[in-house]
Amino acid sequence: IYAKANDMTYLVEELSLFAKMEQSRLHYDLIPINLSDYFTDCMEDLSLDLQSYGMTLSMFNSTPPDTKVMADPEKLKRVIFNIVNNAEKYMDHSPSTLHVIEPALPPDEFIRIRIEDEGPGIAAASLPYIFQQFYRADASRTSSTGGSGLGLSIVEQIISAHGGKVWAESVEGVGTSIIFTLKKAKNTDLS
Repeated sequence: IYAKANDMTYLVEELSLFAKMEQSRLHYDLIPINLSDYFTDCMEDLSLDLQSYGMTLSMFNSTPPDTKVMADPEKLKRVIFNIVNNAEKYMDHSPSTLHVIEPALPPDEFIRIRIEDEGPGIAAASLPYIFQQFYRADASRTSSTGGSGLGLSIVEQIISAHGGKVWAESVEGVGTSIIFTLKKAKNTDLS
């Protein structure tokens, strides 16, 4: 009963958030945040939960330590949580590792962030649809296995509202990467 109540609470929160996005009623407070510090904090928050599933997180950051992006910290946390939560649900072996990689993109105004897993991967035929609402790449998944079918759709909408893009790369039997971009904070944003 407790698990079902938690699942229902999560589903209601996801549907409420999605409805606000669809109606353009969600406010974004974009501020400069230090990329490395922010992701270090997020990794610490997520690590304990993932350890109980036999998963670990690793982070590689090739950006300078003072790199800042324009983001709404709470909404960005939702993006990271949804991506990691989605990966955790699909992992089919243990121990597993999620990797967070933050390389800079050649055009200096964006930072690219990649979250990759060692899960079963997504079939090439399903890949173009995974950001659509209620789409499930694995048709055998039901509400009993968790998820609302809105997680990656919410990710796409939040990243779009930040002025970035999100996409996926996957190889069946190897894993999946969700990659998104965020605008780098300019000097004028920092004052």
